[in-house]
Amino acid sequence: MWWSRFVERHPILILVVVLAINWSLIAISIVNNDLPTFSDPLLGFEVRGSEISKRINSWKLLLENTSGDIILSIYSKNDSTYKKLKTSEIISEEEELKDIENFNSNAFLSRTHNLKSNETFCGPIHEDYVQFIIQSVDGNDLFTLESIKTLCHIDRQLLRMRSSSEKHLFEDKCETRSTGQCCKSWSLHNYVALIANRKTCDDIREIDLMTVKHYLESCSPYYHNLELSQQCYNEPKLCRKAPKRCFQWQNAVFNLLHYIIDKDFMNPLMSNKTQIKYTSIFLPMAKSTQLLQYYNHLMSKKLQMNGLEVIAMDLGLKYTLFDEYLIYDTIFLMIAFCVILLSLYIYTTSIMVTLVTLLTIITSLGSAYFFYTTIFRIPFFPFMNLLALIIAVGIGSDNALIYCKVWQSAKCDKSSPIFIKLIHDTLSHTWVSVLAASATTGLAFFAGYFSDITSLKCFSLFASTAIAANFVLTMLLLPSAVIISEKYSLKYLSFSNFWRFRSSISKLFFEKMLLNVIMKYRYIIVVLVTSITLTSVVVVVITPGLKLPNSQELQIFSSNHYFEKYDLQLKNKFWFKYINNNREDSSSYSLPIRVVFGIDPQDTGDYLNPSNRGLLQINQNFDITSQSSQLWLIDFCKELRNQSFYKPMMGPLLSNCFIETFKSWMEDRECIDAINGLDRSPCCRTSQFPFKPTVFNLCLNQVIELLSKTPNYFVSHDWAGPRYDKRSLQMVAAVIEYDSVYSFSHSFVEMNRFWNEINDWVSNKIISAPKGLQNGWFISSQMDFYALQLSLSDGIFKSISFAVFFAFVSLIITTCDWRLSALSIITIFAIIFTTIAVLVALDWKLNVLESISILLAIGLAIDFTLHYTIAFKLSKQQENTIQYPLSRIASPVAMAALTTCIAGIAMLFSTILAYIQIGTFLIVLSSISWIYSTFFHLSLLSIFGVNYKTDKNEDTVYCCFICNKSSNTVNSMLMNSPFDSISSDSKPKTKKKRSIRLTLSSTSFSSTSPTQSTVSAQPFQCQIESHELQHMVN
Repeated sequence: MWWSRFVERHPILILVVVLAINWSLIAISIVNNDLPTFSDPLLGFEVRGSEISKRINSWKLLLENTSGDIILSIYSKNDSTYKKLKTSEIISEEEELKDIENFNSNAFLSRTHNLKSNETFCGPIHEDYVQFIIQSVDGNDLFTLESIKTLCHIDRQLLRMRSSSEKHLFEDKCETRSTGQCCKSWSLHNYVALIANRKTCDDIREIDLMTVKHYLESCSPYYHNLELSQQCYNEPKLCRKAPKRCFQWQNAVFNLLHYIIDKDFMNPLMSNKTQIKYTSIFLPMAKSTQLLQYYNHLMSKKLQMNGLEVIAMDLGLKYTLFDEYLIYDTIFLMIAFCVILLSLYIYTTSIMVTLVTLLTIITSLGSAYFFYTTIFRIPFFPFMNLLALIIAVGIGSDNALIYCKVWQSAKCDKSSPIFIKLIHDTLSHTWVSVLAASATTGLAFFAGYFSDITSLKCFSLFASTAIAANFVLTMLLLPSAVIISEKYSLKYLSFSNFWRFRSSISKLFFEKMLLNVIMKYRYIIVVLVTSITLTSVVVVVITPGLKLPNSQELQIFSSNHYFEKYDLQLKNKFWFKYINNNREDSSSYSLPIRVVFGIDPQDTGDYLNPSNRGLLQINQNFDITSQSSQLWLIDFCKELRNQSFYKPMMGPLLSNCFIETFKSWMEDRECIDAINGLDRSPCCRTSQFPFKPTVFNLCLNQVIELLSKTPNYFVSHDWAGPRYDKRSLQMVAAVIEYDSVYSFSHSFVEMNRFWNEINDWVSNKIISAPKGLQNGWFISSQMDFYALQLSLSDGIFKSISFAVFFAFVSLIITTCDWRLSALSIITIFAIIFTTIAVLVALDWKLNVLESISILLAIGLAIDFTLHYTIAFKLSKQQENTIQYPLSRIASPVAMAALTTCIAGIAMLFSTILAYIQIGTFLIVLSSISWIYSTFFHLSLLSIFGVNYKTDKNEDTVYCCFICNKSSNTVNSMLMNSPFDSISSDSKPKTKKKRSIRLTLSSTSFSSTSPTQSTVSAQPFQCQIESHELQHMVN
C-alpha cells in the first residue's frame, strides 16, 4: 500500500526520476560504444559451439596458422628457400565466395585501352563488370531487328545516361579508350554490328541478323564441345580443333554464347534453341560501392522501352544498398508505431497514457541496449536485433491496454473510490498478468539463446532483456501516467457520443455475442481446433514438413528486386554463372576425407562475436612417433582405402597418408649413396618398420625436405601431412586426406548421409587408437552450410521445447494451478503449430530469419492466452466464469491483436525481405492467436476449468503467495463487478443497479487530504457498462 500512496502523491517525480536514470544509462552506452553498422548482413549467420562447428573452426585456425608459417609450418626447418604456400590455396570457403562489392574500382577510373585498328571492345569480358539482364515484356524472341535496335537504345539512353545532367555518373566510372571516350558495352547489338561490319547498331539490317544466326549455328557445336575458350582469340594454338572463323571478331562466338545470350540458345538439349529469351549487357564499369549514385539515378527512371525491359542487374551494391534501405525502411516501422499509438489513444482516450507508453517502449529498448553493450559487453549487434522494436511495441501496448481496462473497470465498481485504494487494486490485478506475460514471453525468446547460431543468440538475449526492461518500466511509469491523467483531466475527449457508442458496441460484442457463441458451440470449437492443430502438426513435422534452405544465397530484399532476381532466378540462365555455381555440385568435385590429429576441436572464441574465433588448441598428448602409433596409422590408411566411401585418386599419393610414403622411402633407400659414397644410416632400408622414435623424427625430416621440392602437380593435396611448431620444430599435428565418392550438395539429406557415414566410421576407429592419436577427428570442405542446416533442423524444435517448458513453469508460478496451466499450454501449442503450418503453406524455408519468426510465434502466442487464464483464475463466480475474462480482458486483447496486425500490414510495403516476412508473420500470428485464445481457450476453460468457489481445496493446495495476494486484494472488486453473470443455460440473473452520478468533469478530488483523494464522478463509460444491454441477451 505504501507504493500506491507514493504514486498518488508524487506521480510526476516518479516519471522524471525513472526516465532520467534510464536515459542517463542509455547515454553512457552510446558514448562508450560505437553505434552498430549493418554493412554485412550475413555476419553472424553461422554456427558456433556445435560439434561440427568446432571442427570447422579448428580446421580454419589450422590453415590460418600454417599460412605464412605464423605458428605452424609444414617444414621441419626454418629455411626461407623452401617454397611458400600459395595464398589462394589457404583462403577459406567464405572468402572465396565473398561478394565483389568490396572491390575498389579506383584502378579502373584511370584505366585506358589502346585499341588496335581491328578491335572494337576494350579487352575480354570479366565477371567484375556491371551486368544488366533484359527480357521482352511479352516473352518474345530478342533476336529480331526491332528488339536489337531497342537494345541499342536502352544501352545508349538508359544505361549510359546520355542526358547532359546525368552522363557524368556513367562517364566518370567507365573504362575509356585512348581517345577519352568510354568503351563500348559487351552486348548482343554491338556484336551483331561488329560481325555484320556495321559502323553502329543503328545501321543493322534484317539480313545481318540472318547472317549472324547462321554464323552462331555453325560454330556453337564447338563451344558446347569445349573446343572454344576465352584464350582462343589471343592464343589460336589452344583452339586447334575449332575453325579459325569461330573465334574471329574478338572471340565473338564464345562471348555471345558464354556471357551475353541465355544458355538455352543453340543448346543441343533444347527443342526451341533458336530463340533468345534473355540477354545481358556488360557495361565497361567495375562493380563497386562507388556506383550507388549511379544506381539511385537509374532507379528514378522506367527501365523499359518498346516492349523490352531491364529485369535484373548486378552492380556489386547489394549489401551496401541493404545498409541504406535498413535505415530508410524504418519509416514503415515508424508508421506502424504511430498507428499503434493512435489506436492506443483511441482506446484509452488519454494523451498522457499514450505518451508514457511511447516513452516506455523507447526507453526499454534503450535500456536493453545499455545492458547488451555495457553490462553484457557484446560487441556484435546484428540487424536482426532491430526486430525487437516490434516486440517492444506489441508487449508495451498490450500492457498499457490491460492496465487501462482494469483501472477503468475498478473505477466503475466504486461510486467514490479512493485513489490509493484504486491504484492498489489495479496493480494487484495487473502485475500478476503482466508479469506472467512478460516472463513467459521473455523466457520464450531467451530459449533461442540455446541455439548454436550467433545472430539468433544475440537476438534472443537482446529481445528478452527488452521485455524485462519493459515490464519494470511499465509497472513504474504507467500508474503515474494514469494518475496524472486523472488529476489534470488529460484523459477524455469531448466526443461523448462516440465513446458511448464504442462502449455499447464493445459490451454487446464481447460480453454478449461472444459469450453466447462460445457457450453454445464450445464443444464444436474444441473439436474443430483440435483437428486443425493435429493436421498442422502433420504438416510441420511429417509432410511436407518445414523445409531447410537449399541455397547458400541469402535473400535480403523482396523477390521482385533487381538484385534478388539476378541472384536467385536469372544469373544461372547464362553459361558463365551456371558453370561456376555448379562446379562444386558436379561429380568432378569430391568432398575430401580429412582426419586431423594433434589439434583439439575446440572453439575458444566468443560465440556472440563472429570476429573472435579463439586460438588454435594443440593437444599435448599427441605422439605419432611411438611404434604403436606408426602401426595403427598405417593400418588406418589401408582400411580407409578399402571403404565404400573412398574414391580412388589419380597419380602418386605422396602426402595423403604421409607415413606410407615415409615407409616406402625408407624401405627403398640404399644405405650407401652410389654416387658419393655417403652413409645414409639410419635413414635407409636397414631400419625396420615401425621405426624407433629417434629414427622416425630424424628421417621424416629428410622426407619432408625432399617432398617440399616436389612439383605441385605431383602432390594431390598440399594440406595433407605433418605440421611442425615454428619455435620448437617438433611435430605437433598431422593430417590424413583422401577423396570420397560423395559430391558437394545443398541437399541436407545428401550431406547428412555423407557426414554420418564417414564420421561414424572414423570415430569408431579412433577408439582403438593409441593414446597419442586418440584425439583424431574428421572434417571436410564446404561444411559451413551443412552445419547451419543441421543447427536449424535440431535447434528450432529444441527452442520450441525450451520455450513451452518455460511457459509452463511461469504459468504454474503465476496461476498456481496445474490444470489451468495445462489448458493454457494446449492452446499455446495449437497456436504455434498452426502458425508454423501456415508458414509452410507459404513455402517458407527454415533459415535464420524464419527461426526468429518462430521464436516470435512462441513468445507472442503466450500473451493473449495467459491474460485470459489469469482473469479466469481471479474470477469468483460459480457459473460461467468465462464471462469475467470476456468482460475485462477480451476488449484489450482484441485491440492488442488489431494493433499487431496493423504493424504487420505496414511492414509489407518495405523493400527488405526481413521486414516483409516479419510483417506477414505478424498478420498470421495475431489472427490465429486471437481466434484460438478467445474461442478455443475459453471453450476449454468453460469445459475443463476449475470452479473456484466450490473447489476450495484446489486453491489451498496449488495457490502460492502471488495468487493469494492478488486474489485477496481484488476479490471485493471482482465480487462487486457491474457485469452480470449468465448461467450455463443462458438465463440472465438480476442484480441491483448502482446509481452513478455524471458531471461534465470526468474527475474531482477531495481537498481534505492528499491521501484521501477520491473520484466523485465516473465517466460515461461506466454507465454504458451497466445493464442497459441486458435485454439483448436471451
